[in-house]
Amino acid sequence: MRRPSKKEEMDLTRSLYNHLRSAGYLFSQATQSIEATLLPKEVALELSVKPNRPALVLERTSYSLDNRAIEYIQSY
Repeated sequence: MRRPSKKEEMDLTRSLYNHLRSAGYLFSQATQSIEATLLPKEVALELSVKPNRPALVLERTSYSLDNRAIEYIQSY
């Protein structure tokens, strides 16, 4: 897999997935979960809400063709 050029790294108009494909990272599968939780203090501060408020958290791990994790996302 090649490293993206400076120009590619700076092109924020392209999707992350297009950048990864250009660099040779091909997705084969992903696992995803969503669950109820209470907001951790750090996340609550970023969202400008009180800690321990109910929330949903989504986690996804995407894998390459050779089954290596190449993306991890946690969203509240």
